[in-house]
Amino acid sequence: MLRIRDSLIRYGAEAALIICVKKEKFILLSPQGNGIDETVIKELNELKNRLNIELHNYDLILVSYAESLEKCETSLYKFIVLEGID
Repeated sequence: MLRIRDSLIRYGAEAALIICVKKEKFILLSPQGNGIDETVIKELNELKNRLNIELHNYDLILVSYAESLEKCETSLYKFIVLEGID
């Protein structure tokens, strides 16, 4: 997961979050590999409620942050196209 975050930053993001779906819960993954779930971070539960998509176990949600929308989208696009997720 650290590779994903580092790649997004290399491609222009200022920060990146990786959220994993496990047993229908959102888990914010940390560089150490452990995570904090939506019962601790209420914003994760709000995000889950706002997303109008079907999520499955072990899906990943990549969040890119930058000064502009263009930089956010570019970092995500370059990562997906040039590297992908194994």
